[in-house]
Amino acid sequence: MRYLTLPGSDFLDVEMIGELARAHGCTLTSVGFLAGAQGNPTIARGELRQEGLIEAGVISPQSYTFNRRIEEITKKSGAAYRELSNKGPFHVINLDACGSIAPPNNQGANRIIDVVHALLEYQFAKFRGRWLLFLTSDVRQEQFDEETILKLFTAIKSNAHQYADFKADAELLFANDIEDFEASLMAYVGSGIDNFMKGFALGFSKWLLMLAREAGWDMKMHTSFCYSTTPEHDARATMPCLAFEFRPPAPRLVDPTGIAAPAPDAPQTYGERALTVLSKVAGMQNLDERLAANAVERAQLVEETKNWLGKIGYTNEALQQLQ
Repeated sequence: MRYLTLPGSDFLDVEMIGELARAHGCTLTSVGFLAGAQGNPTIARGELRQEGLIEAGVISPQSYTFNRRIEEITKKSGAAYRELSNKGPFHVINLDACGSIAPPNNQGANRIIDVVHALLEYQFAKFRGRWLLFLTSDVRQEQFDEETILKLFTAIKSNAHQYADFKADAELLFANDIEDFEASLMAYVGSGIDNFMKGFALGFSKWLLMLAREAGWDMKMHTSFCYSTTPEHDARATMPCLAFEFRPPAPRLVDPTGIAAPAPDAPQTYGERALTVLSKVAGMQNLDERLAANAVERAQLVEETKNWLGKIGYTNEALQQLQ
C-alpha cells in the first residue's frame, strides 16, 4: 500500500498505519514531505524515525521522505512534481495541515487547497483503483481567504439550484426562516459556534465531488470528525477531519445484454452522492464533546497517547502534561 503523508518529525501516523497494515498482511510504503535545512533537529529526527521503521519492518525500504514543502508539487514542470510522480500513484493520501489550506492575503502563492487539486488531477490520470483522501485543516474564519471560501459556497448553491432534495435537506441544516437560499447559507455560516467550519466542510466536499464528476470518477464521503485547536474560552470546533473515497470509472466495454459479462451495478447518481455529503457534514462528530461526555474513553485515549509518545522518546515530564 502506497501512502502519501505529511509525517512531521515523529512519524506517528506512519507507524500506526504501518502496524495496522502489517497486521492485515500488507506492506506499507510511505512517501512524505518534511521541509527543513540539513542538520535541522526536526529533519534529523524524522530521518532517524523513518530509518527505524524501515529496520523494524513496519514500512518498506522503498519508503522515502522529500526534504521539500508539498506545496511545490503544484508546479508541474518542477522537480517536486516529477519526483512525486515516480513514487505514486497512492492508495491513501493523508494531508494533515497544521494551518489554513487557503490563508488570507496569499494571492498567487501555492496553497494546500492547490495541492489537493494537483493530487486529484494526478490520481485521476494515473490510478485505476479505489483510493482514499483524508484532510485535516484549521478553518477558522479569520485565517481563511474570503474569496476562496465564497467560491466553495458557490458549489453548495449550484447543487441547491440543480437538486430540490439537496436544497431541502440543506435548509434543514441551516435551520433558519430565510427563504432565499444564498442568504440562508450566509446567515448559517455567520452564526453558531461550529457553523463556519461545517460550511467549509460542505463546500469543500461538494467541490471534490464536482472535480470527480468532471473526471468521470465517483466519490463517497465517509464519517468525519472535528475538534478545537483554540484557547479554552473559545468553544469553536476549528479542525475538521474529512474522509473521502474515490472510485474509478467503470470499464468502457459494457455488455448490457449480459452475454459476455454481467452488466455492472449502476453507480449512485451525482445527486445521491451530494445528499450523502450533506448528511455526513451534518452528522460530523465533535471529538471534544464526545470525550467530555465519556470519562472512560478519555482516560483510555490519554493512556494510549502517553504510551505512543513514550515509546518514541518523549520525557516523563512532558507526558505528565497530558490529562
